Amino acid sequence: MTTTPPPDSPVPAPVHIRSCRAADLDVLERHMPSPGRTLRNAARFDQREQGLSTFLTARADAVPVKTAQVLWQGCAAPEVQSRFLVKELDGGVPGPM
Repeated sequence: MTTTPPPDSPVPAPVHIRSCRAADLDVLERHMPSPGRTLRNAARFDQREQGLSTFLTARADAVPVKTAQVLWQGCAAPEVQSRFLVKELDGGVPGPM
């Protein structure tokens, strides 16, 4: 997927969005390092490889500018589960997950 930024955007080039690949991890850590020693990008990629999520990268001029992750089993954090309902994951029953 490619998007063109608005004229007043600080991003000068089109942004390309695609699924993260193993070869992207070193570049991600160089340009968007994980906090501390967490290796967050590698952990998200591992979840993608296990089929638990989709991990996307957005690039402008081949430089990573953003990432996004969709967790297909829902978020494990109780504060998120109590606040957000995802009907596709809970069988469509109204209320907290």
